[in-house]
Amino acid sequence: MTDQTNHNWVIDKQYLSCEAQDMGIWCTKSLPLTKCKTEFLTVHVCADISFTASSCFFDAPFKSDIYYQQPTTLLIFGQQGYSTFSLSGSSNRCTVREGDVWLINVDDQELQRSTAAGLHSRMVVIKYSTQRINRAFNDADDICTLISGNKMIRLGHQEMPSRWVSELLENPMLSAADRLIAEARALELIARWLAPTQIKKLNQSSELQTVIDLLTEDLATTPSLEVLACKAGMSHTRLNRLFKMYHGVTVFDWLRNYRLQRACYYLKDPQRSITEIAFQCGFSSASHFSQAYKKQHGLSPSQNRR
Repeated sequence: MTDQTNHNWVIDKQYLSCEAQDMGIWCTKSLPLTKCKTEFLTVHVCADISFTASSCFFDAPFKSDIYYQQPTTLLIFGQQGYSTFSLSGSSNRCTVREGDVWLINVDDQELQRSTAAGLHSRMVVIKYSTQRINRAFNDADDICTLISGNKMIRLGHQEMPSRWVSELLENPMLSAADRLIAEARALELIARWLAPTQIKKLNQSSELQTVIDLLTEDLATTPSLEVLACKAGMSHTRLNRLFKMYHGVTVFDWLRNYRLQRACYYLKDPQRSITEIAFQCGFSSASHFSQAYKKQHGLSPSQNRR
């Protein structure tokens, strides 16, 4: 970790790696800056999975460049404030806010983080070797498209992070059994968050895949048809025509079906309210969600749960 001017930092293997004797041991680190308060509670559960709870307050804008030595997948839970992440050399960019859950897949680019001055930013990050996750799947599995290449996808919105990460934070890591439980929980979390986002793989053009990536990376912020067509390098009329050719529906009909597909998965969780699921899947209100769901399935979401 190298000090740069204007509070720019380079975070590389010196900061991210773990010695064999420290594997499975909680440790607290901080940045050696005089006008800030930082704390990183970190544990490397195993060689392929680590866990960090960070709490940062900077008197000046903070920027860092993060270099991973191998393809890496991050599952990020925003707890307080916000920080912005971007992938160098691309337009990929996301802002992790309180209650957000983001998946960031870093394949071959550096990850950049920016945090505003005077802002208390807290988040929990579970870091996986992408290769470790891929070992659980076949190349033909739909889920592989989510954890390949450089991607940023918002998986959750207005969540309670403690519901998901408290078990990891409270694990003392005192024994091999504790570490095995932590590894299992970390893998369970990413599996549970990835499951409702799977999209059936089709032999379609890269332009259409670009549009699908844009539609699904953040369901709370939907690009216009004009923006999608521009990104795909075609007119919106041709884009809708190609979507109907490959998917049988227009662009936004496909998006509505995808939102309802995700909603069906979330309805299996009795702890999630109808309103929570509605916002999670990008509907403007619970009533809008209920109307769309009933039109598609013949039952309201609450009736489907009975």
